[in-house]
Amino acid sequence: MLCTAAVAGGGVGGVVESGLNPAETVSGAVASALGGSTASLSIHESVSEGGNTLSIAGSGVVDFANGDAEESVTEPSAGAGATVEVVEAGSVVYVRVPQLGQVDPGKSWLSIDFSALSKDERAAGLSGLGLDPASALRLIGAQGNTVSPLGSSTVDGQSVQGYAISYNVAAIENEFAATGLPAWERSLLAQVDLTKETSTVYVNSSDQLVRVANAIGLTAGEQAGTANGWVDFSDYGAPVSVSAPPAGEVVPFAQFLQSLGGMAQ
Repeated sequence: MLCTAAVAGGGVGGVVESGLNPAETVSGAVASALGGSTASLSIHESVSEGGNTLSIAGSGVVDFANGDAEESVTEPSAGAGATVEVVEAGSVVYVRVPQLGQVDPGKSWLSIDFSALSKDERAAGLSGLGLDPASALRLIGAQGNTVSPLGSSTVDGQSVQGYAISYNVAAIENEFAATGLPAWERSLLAQVDLTKETSTVYVNSSDQLVRVANAIGLTAGEQAGTANGWVDFSDYGAPVSVSAPPAGEVVPFAQFLQSLGGMAQ
């Protein structure tokens, strides 16, 4: 999916004059974002279920070229202790868990290698952690999706054009099977239930992807809920530095499960 398609012309006006249809406009903006090498992220999400709402907000950076990302999100209503830090370095995701030292002394980061995900780790529902920003953009920019224009609006002070994405699951599976994506990443993408998800993207007058918003229907027992979130992209091409935590502070998730088992005995 790392195609080199570009949106012709100078801005949204150029999109219209170039004759590109909405799907080509979105795929071009996605390709431009991925080709920009890096970007800054502003993250917002809310989950509503059973009359309760959990909101988080945060920021991060992504290095599309190397498949690396760093994110920090906080639940404002829960105080300073509710910050979650995540580092994605290739196929390995690191999650900072301050209380981890109570189980594994000296450790503060869990690591999950998605290229070697175990049965226990899949059962623990960890697959979603491996979906980095680049993977999400590949889903949006996949050929075969239905893209509907929503008209103009304003995002972060920028004039943008909005597009609703209806996913073509069969086409996405066929496209990713034919790409050079690693098997572990194709497996993660295949586990996303796109039948319950709708996405909206916003493209500015420089044909840059500014915001990706998602809405997902949730079902837990008899309770129904929704998860709504968006990620804003900015500062394309600016230098970023993403590095894995110190090895001495990291414990693999499989080892963490073994430590928990030992404490329970």
